[in-house]
Amino acid sequence: MVVPADERFPDGPRDPVRNYLVPSNPRLLRLIEEYRTIPCGMHSMWETWPDRVDLQNFRRDGDYLGQLENTDAAKYRKTFDYVAAADRCDYLIRFREDELFGVVSFEIGGRPITRDLLDSVLEISFLRRVLGLMRSDEVKVLDVGAGYGRFAHRFTAAFPSSYVYCVDAVPQSTFLCEFYTQFREFSKRARAVSLGRLDEIPAGIDLAVNIHSWSECTLESINFWLDRIVALGTRYLFVVPHTAEGLSMERDRSGICFWPTIEAHGFDLVTTAPKYVRMEDQDGGIFPSSYFLFERRKV
Repeated sequence: MVVPADERFPDGPRDPVRNYLVPSNPRLLRLIEEYRTIPCGMHSMWETWPDRVDLQNFRRDGDYLGQLENTDAAKYRKTFDYVAAADRCDYLIRFREDELFGVVSFEIGGRPITRDLLDSVLEISFLRRVLGLMRSDEVKVLDVGAGYGRFAHRFTAAFPSSYVYCVDAVPQSTFLCEFYTQFREFSKRARAVSLGRLDEIPAGIDLAVNIHSWSECTLESINFWLDRIVALGTRYLFVVPHTAEGLSMERDRSGICFWPTIEAHGFDLVTTAPKYVRMEDQDGGIFPSSYFLFERRKV
């Protein structure tokens, strides 16, 4: 499948996707070199991650998108039914899905259903409800630990006048996010910003999000990003940790609660809710978790 054109990708000639998403891509090599020189806090689990990444199948079951652990087709069906019943804005219909880049999918109702899709509908529905967002709102978002750009893809589909800045401390993530924003054709509403260009993000961010990322980072890294979030004048912070305890992952694999760190940066908890509000058993849905929304105190 030939996709890239000169104006859609940062590095030149028309290449098949399979030839663009390779470790030897000059753009990726430049990002790797750039990230070596910019301190952003110590890594823990992610320092060995690049050795495992499959650039051509980045949506597979793995580091970016765990999809099969402790779950099966029946749980996906149950989760789909739950999401469909709770979906007040028809996001399941409006968010298109396919089986590209190795994603795990289950056919339900004649269409592919993925964790990418189901999680996005639930997260965005939560934010729309608690923040009172309208489709026409111009929301400026900072996605910290954006990975390949999954959340930005869906958020800009829900709020087409919004803009999402995607940042990540892993160069392969920035590389893939640059690719994905172009491939999915939402690059006019989102941008992958490399570590060396963080100063180009304008102040006045309405919402920062961190979804399943800080649970895989050291507290030092979390502090680095919180400093940036505060410096940008961010009003709201949305965090989805692996567990409600909000534990970091230190280099010795211990965990430190990062909720006090968020509070120390001036954010107060506004509300929290389980991912599956109306499911009697949280284990009934795929990858149960909790949502936390903070607002920065006025000074």
